[in-house]
Amino acid sequence: MPLSNRAICAILFQEETPGKFVCSSCSRTYRSAQGFTNLINHLRRFHPSNEEEAETALRETNALRLHIVD
Repeated sequence: MPLSNRAICAILFQEETPGKFVCSSCSRTYRSAQGFTNLINHLRRFHPSNEEEAETALRETNALRLHIVD
């Protein structure tokens, strides 16, 4: 099952203010008041591999690759 646009955008964008998001890769700012279509279109156009990488990271058991010390 593919990830939702919301989940992908939560990883690859930072919410600057309500409805305004900044791309983590290129720092471009986009408005997205109700949905995530603008953000997903940006990823597909400028960062085509990032969407796949976000899906892979969320599916891994240790998505943040944390090293735990005993």
